[in-house]
Amino acid sequence: MKPLPSSNMSVPKRERGAVLIISLILLVLITLIGVASLRNVVLEAKMSSNYYDRSLAFQSAEAGLRAGEKIAKDQAEATPKHTQALALTVPTDASQCNASTACSGGLCSAPGPYCEGRWTMTDATWTNATAVTLNAQAGSSPQYFVEFLGNAFPCDPSTPTVNATCARYRITARSQSGTGRAAVMLQSVYATE
Repeated sequence: MKPLPSSNMSVPKRERGAVLIISLILLVLITLIGVASLRNVVLEAKMSSNYYDRSLAFQSAEAGLRAGEKIAKDQAEATPKHTQALALTVPTDASQCNASTACSGGLCSAPGPYCEGRWTMTDATWTNATAVTLNAQAGSSPQYFVEFLGNAFPCDPSTPTVNATCARYRITARSQSGTGRAAVMLQSVYATE
């Protein structure tokens, strides 16, 4: 004899695959979220690498400034206060603006009123700051030059018309990091007393 079907047994329904489709859609969404997150991580890694490279270049240029300021200080101490600090020719018109002939040993004459910034000239004579010790990742030694701006500046800026006998030097320094790396150029003015 055949057993009678029990009342609590159900007849299997036909499967339609809805769970498979929903799980595939969720898998695609999770994959897209993962790819977007990975792109953000890669972008942030590049940004932090560039920031680190820029920081090294800045520190290198700053070390070049300090080397140039030492040259300016030594020059100011070696020269009497009321005399011309450098006997180099100051250009009087644009045709005389030649950056390479107006410098000697890292010291340069005053820039002429008709000349562009010496740092923009292709023939500018840069001096390597070889006494500077840098991290190997920072690249080559920084470079600098020191321009004598004159010796008729006030010694006390709060009283500009009194005792205008102090000299000023402008130091320009740049980092040498290499191709494709960050480059920084800095300037400072060194005032003597």
